[in-house]
Amino acid sequence: MPDEMKLGCCAGADGLSEREMKLVFHLIPAFSHAFFEGHGEAFGDLEGLNKTHVHAVVFLKIHGPSPMSAVARFLGLEKGSFTPIANRLLEWGFVTREVDPEDRRRQVLRLTDPGREFAERLRERRGARFREQVDKLTKAERRQFFQALERLEGLLAKMNDGVTIGHGMHRMRPDATEDETK
Repeated sequence: MPDEMKLGCCAGADGLSEREMKLVFHLIPAFSHAFFEGHGEAFGDLEGLNKTHVHAVVFLKIHGPSPMSAVARFLGLEKGSFTPIANRLLEWGFVTREVDPEDRRRQVLRLTDPGREFAERLRERRGARFREQVDKLTKAERRQFFQALERLEGLLAKMNDGVTIGHGMHRMRPDATEDETK
């Protein structure tokens, strides 16, 4: 079967080849597995903890108190789909939910002390995992890896109409410290 038929509208002359599509869809979980697996073992006492909870806490750690809609947008969720995530973070005592004094229709999430402690434990755990993985590379391979990531970040920003998502989001907050961006 030709590549165009396997992937429908996405492949062929005006789209991506099957090889390119596989690369995109396999690279994301491979990267995630290499660097971000293991949060469950570190915090196994939290029933139902998943990556979405972790990413929401990390977002709040970096950006401070934020409207629920901003956190949901960062996670790629509709506000209604994010509500159960926020509710679970509330149950665990990681966040508070407050009415925004500037716009009473908007609810703001704020990390609590336990939420900040969780974020710090997570940063330590992920930092150790990251070092462990990067140490498998030679010095030259490390340099190539980080150069590739910088290039990819720039290309993704271009594809996202200049919006940098994820790691680059620290640039949106001028007072972010070096530690908060790692």
